[in-house]
Amino acid sequence: MDWGKLWKLSVMAVISGLVTLINPYSYRIYEEIVRTALDTYAKQNIMEWLPVKLNQPNALPLIIFLCLFVILFFFAWRRIDFSYLIIIIIFGYLGFSSWRNAPLLVLVTIPVWVYYVKDLTGPTLSNFLSSKWAMAVLLLIAFLLGQQRYQELVPNTKSVVELAKKGQYPYEAAQWLKDNPQSGHVFNEYNWGGFLIWQLPELKIFIDGRMAHWKQGDVEILKLHQRLSGLEEGWQSVLDRFDISWAILNASEPLGQVLKAQDWQPIYQDNIAIILKKR
Repeated sequence: MDWGKLWKLSVMAVISGLVTLINPYSYRIYEEIVRTALDTYAKQNIMEWLPVKLNQPNALPLIIFLCLFVILFFFAWRRIDFSYLIIIIIFGYLGFSSWRNAPLLVLVTIPVWVYYVKDLTGPTLSNFLSSKWAMAVLLLIAFLLGQQRYQELVPNTKSVVELAKKGQYPYEAAQWLKDNPQSGHVFNEYNWGGFLIWQLPELKIFIDGRMAHWKQGDVEILKLHQRLSGLEEGWQSVLDRFDISWAILNASEPLGQVLKAQDWQPIYQDNIAIILKKR
């Protein structure tokens, strides 16, 4: 790019950066980004943050995508734009560092696909896409694929009860707590935090999905949660430190059984959840 275009791009980059500061946390939003990027513990203990391993069954679509991309790169490497290459390397690292970033890798490579496929095929691709029959076939394929994904991702019901059962959330237990509110500090399942906030907004829960990277002094809330829920060494100290007087847990997890053996009283139980209270 010439200097004029570079100047415009630089100005827009500065303006875009300043716009990101218009949020409830101002510059501290970047503290969260840094904590997230450097938090190796969360990347080892939360499913969506686990690194991508190509020997996993759900990695097959990504492997196919990358193989096709390597083939494309082999034919077009002499004409590669180094700015694209740098972006691909950065997002390639991010994409393989955590499963949740893999879609970003696919997204940022789309312009490269378009640029080089167009460059390699030239008029052939243009002639193909100008055909009404070709466009009709492509639209039909896109529709069928979209319909399949829609049915997989979009629930066929709006019933909170049915959706909660499908997602293994403690709907019945939450309704019981509405009628039987508990006093004192609670310990809850990590994956249920957001659901409990929704159903019981007045309840001050122990942890939810936003808190995986939160640290304050020597308090690393996810580590403490995992220590207690996993019955790791010193797990009882977490109960004492936060003065936990009751807990809402997954009925299949061993922590509930251990607490019952230590004279905690079950006050509610169903197939999904168990609520225990310290005597």
